[in-house]
Amino acid sequence: MSALEPPSKKAKTGWNIVPSAKASRTRNPIRAIVDSIAKQKLETDKDMIPLSLGDPTVFGNLKAPDVLVESIVSNARSFKHNGYCHSAGIPSAREAVAQYFGRPDAPLTSDDVILASGGSGALDIAITAALNEGDNLLVPAPGFPLYQVIAESNGASVKQYPLVPERDWEVDCASLEALIDDKTRAILVNNPSNPCGSLFSDNNLREILAIA
Repeated sequence: MSALEPPSKKAKTGWNIVPSAKASRTRNPIRAIVDSIAKQKLETDKDMIPLSLGDPTVFGNLKAPDVLVESIVSNARSFKHNGYCHSAGIPSAREAVAQYFGRPDAPLTSDDVILASGGSGALDIAITAALNEGDNLLVPAPGFPLYQVIAESNGASVKQYPLVPERDWEVDCASLEALIDDKTRAILVNNPSNPCGSLFSDNNLREILAIA
């Protein structure tokens, strides 16, 4: 062996990367359901309308308005927005959101607004920021499974409060309040409801606020 020849190494037969505790806790049960549906070959002549993904753009039923498309094209061609922006979002966009959603009795500023990469990204930011390991989060049932995925990924848990179908899927506030303990960190209110599509009444929302 010459002085420049590297020592022989045993060839690797595979990787041995141990996942982190957080990665091991992170599992979205809805994926197994959706993926299995996508693989099914239905023995029927009828067209199938998948209701699992919840993305109307897949079928061309929800197109971006011309003003949005033209604005994106114009900004891309200006070459003024090709770099990084503020981590909480472009200040002018945050200010526009604050002005749109703020009210005289509940004013907002751009400092109150964080722009995220879609709804799932916003949920991840909010839930991760709120929960410590061992905490619990109150979530609606039925509800969006991602709440539980993010909570458990962070070492927390969820407790499900019922929505009442006989009352247009409003929150059962008595059951909600009974779930609260010293580890309850927050109540997640999804309004309009996913997947029920219902809107909680003003009275129901005020009941939730009184409990919180």
